[in-house]
Amino acid sequence: MLRFFTASLRSACLGAAMAGLIGTTATAQSTTQGQGAALSVDLLEEARTLSMRNFYARSLYSYIRNNPAVMNNPHFYVSFLIYLMSQADDFDCGRIFSSEFERNDYFTQAFQLAPQLTEIVQNTRITERFDIPFIVDTGRYNFNNGRLELTNRRAVGAGSGALRRAATAGSARGNRTDPQTCARNSLKGTAVRSDEFPWGFAVAHVGGNARGEPAFPFEALQLSQADARTLFERFGRQLYAIISYQVQVATDGRAQVQITATDGQLFGLSNDAVVRVRTFAHPTLSQANYLDVTNPLRIDLGARGSMQVALEQQGFRAVGKGVYTGSANNFAAGAQYPIVGSGAVGNSAFILRIATPYLSDPEQRNRAPVGQERYVTFFGNIDFEGITAVEAPVSGTAIVLGEFDAQADKFKDGPKFGFRGAFRDKNAPAPTPAAPVTPGSSLDVLSNQPAAPAPSE
Repeated sequence: MLRFFTASLRSACLGAAMAGLIGTTATAQSTTQGQGAALSVDLLEEARTLSMRNFYARSLYSYIRNNPAVMNNPHFYVSFLIYLMSQADDFDCGRIFSSEFERNDYFTQAFQLAPQLTEIVQNTRITERFDIPFIVDTGRYNFNNGRLELTNRRAVGAGSGALRRAATAGSARGNRTDPQTCARNSLKGTAVRSDEFPWGFAVAHVGGNARGEPAFPFEALQLSQADARTLFERFGRQLYAIISYQVQVATDGRAQVQITATDGQLFGLSNDAVVRVRTFAHPTLSQANYLDVTNPLRIDLGARGSMQVALEQQGFRAVGKGVYTGSANNFAAGAQYPIVGSGAVGNSAFILRIATPYLSDPEQRNRAPVGQERYVTFFGNIDFEGITAVEAPVSGTAIVLGEFDAQADKFKDGPKFGFRGAFRDKNAPAPTPAAPVTPGSSLDVLSNQPAAPAPSE
């Protein structure tokens, strides 16, 4: 049984005098003998580098800030250490400790890290807001009342999934260790209760009542027949949204977060235009702040090639042109093709629709005729933690536009794949997009191609 549930050790956990006794995790574990995986993890470094783009990590750090006494709870503290271990690359929970003696020595000494870990949590930069991109299918237009239903609203990316799941599975770096399961298994036979740690956070709306997902502020649309026709012909049955949310963690010790939608855009995307369909602004918490995407954007697609895109931004909207370069091989250099696209931005996320030549599939699936265009939608996030003086890294998920299933009344998603890239310094040369043209519709469209006038009714 672990032997640190005494008043003296609990006091030592928080005592300032203990902070000077240890400098690194390696020093704290220097007298521990064994081969356990825990000994190879630098807890302080893991705490410093934990990505605040991960919703669960951001909520956990905010929870500790708002409830600092939890670090004085040995049950919480030990679970926190195991959570940090589980974020390390190649951590093997199956051999976390080689014996119960090693486990006892490790945690007894690791209590001395509490002041440093607390300081790291307090000083970590946590953004108040985050964005969730959505794909929104539309229903059939009701000609009697001008109503267009929004159906099948799907969140894209890690934002919403982390809100609904009990805990995030492993680290954002690809580790698949489940922290809660790891803690439960490694603490068997001890008096430590892993359930005193918030492995998940209940989600509440503005009124404080529980809900299963972030509020989506857009309901059915009221559109004239002319605008509905323009919307369908230019942008199809699929719209998109980027919603900004503000997060508040409970200060009464409950593992609860309050999610408030503050700003949002509902829009349509084509390969050469973006239309504003609806705007949402919270009456008191609205702080519209859009990413600047006018810097040249590089998108790396791995075996599929790469893209260079230059965008012209107006408010939340952007249109542009660029070059797609296919992957080179042993027989030929990568061929280059012109591409066009449009997009929209939030304060931490963006969505781009790009028309490209067919992207070859490394697994030899989903083949298409040579030269056929593919429409690919990129759902990306900027890595604020990795921004340098010359570039801002981006990453996300790309989805090939699928076909509309009339029987199911919704789109079928095409192949999906991850991408990385970066917005580069503006000094790099980039194609100059054409000036936007005002279309013949009351819908607010930004386009890089002349738009056909809206048909008369």
